[in-house]
Amino acid sequence: MYAVGVSGGTYMCRPRGNLRKLGEKPVVGDMCLITGGAETGKIEKILDRKNIILRPAVSNIDAVVAIISADMLNLPLLDMYLVALEAQQTENAPYEICVVINKMDLSDDDKNEITRRAYENAGYRVIFFSARSRRGEAELAGAIRGKTAVMAGPSGVGKSSVINLLCKRQAMPVGELSVKSVRGKHTTRHAEMFEYMGGYIIDTPGFASLNIGDIGRERLKNCFPEFARYAENCRFADCTHVNEPDCAVKGQVGEGVGASRYGNYEGFYNAVK
Repeated sequence: MYAVGVSGGTYMCRPRGNLRKLGEKPVVGDMCLITGGAETGKIEKILDRKNIILRPAVSNIDAVVAIISADMLNLPLLDMYLVALEAQQTENAPYEICVVINKMDLSDDDKNEITRRAYENAGYRVIFFSARSRRGEAELAGAIRGKTAVMAGPSGVGKSSVINLLCKRQAMPVGELSVKSVRGKHTTRHAEMFEYMGGYIIDTPGFASLNIGDIGRERLKNCFPEFARYAENCRFADCTHVNEPDCAVKGQVGEGVGASRYGNYEGFYNAVK
């Protein structure tokens, strides 16, 4: 059962059997055609998507806000998620990626400044945030105003607190998708879409791990945007930036390329087949 936001309310709908036969499954953010009543609606057709990402499964987005926590800075997991996002970018409808370091009240700027520079060098907007002190609220609001923005990140980083602060706890969900997974017992997870400042915020379940194994080594280097700035100066045109001599990317580690970012790239490269 899917909740579909319509003018004046929400319709609870089931997809028509022909959608299942076609292998089409609604995701949060889809535009669709429906028929029937508020409690007995049918999703007849899913309209063309301008883009889609699979983790979390959302469509028609303008921005992804990757949230991490300053008190448990898991940069390998963040980089893995950014790689997955970069791999799903499309030329005709790219989405912006913003990194929010939440819970800054539990840390300090000096400790996180190196992290900020590394991700800004990669082309990502970085916002220091604290839901408790409201630090970064205006900056994040300006970054997503009028857009369909996905809030995503590991469990425990404070995504819901960020959304509650932005929405003043007054917004109601306009779309919801329930997903059942089996992990010893049945659990229910869901993504929710909220109206916000002329656009939408999508809250998503937290994740503990990701799989980027299907990206492949050749594509992996393209998922680190800062590499492209220096790669043309490598000795070899097909440089992987791992073992080759005179690699301009390796020469920038600690400067234009963050040491932690490069270290994670090496780890991913050795793990991906």
